[in-house]
Amino acid sequence: MLWKRNEDGVYRLLAGIAASFSSSPSTAFLVNKCDIFTWHRRLGHPQFSIFCNIVSDNHLPVSGDLSKYLICSDCMVGKAHKLPFVSSAHKSTKPLEPVHSDVWVPVPLFQLLESVVPSSPNRHPMVT
Repeated sequence: MLWKRNEDGVYRLLAGIAASFSSSPSTAFLVNKCDIFTWHRRLGHPQFSIFCNIVSDNHLPVSGDLSKYLICSDCMVGKAHKLPFVSSAHKSTKPLEPVHSDVWVPVPLFQLLESVVPSSPNRHPMVT
């Protein structure tokens, strides 16, 4: 057993056994470099400036150029939220009266990123 229980409830590594392990390299430094998006997901999808600070401060093994840090589709979906309309007592009673609704139809990600307004019938429109 490598651990000894302290009277305060803290587990400590036994000194004699710890010395025998110090000569072997740590397996944490033997892994291959991961790409930028893998680290982005592992770190909980931080924004670019925070991600760069974490990578540089902790010397994380990142493959790829940080300047090519692109937009993450999961981050975009997570930030796409809208509060519902407040309840209204107004009810439409005649044809062509305004109808207030809160409808969101799926829009492909490239349209959100490029701010493209759907123009062809095969695209998914956003109804507001």
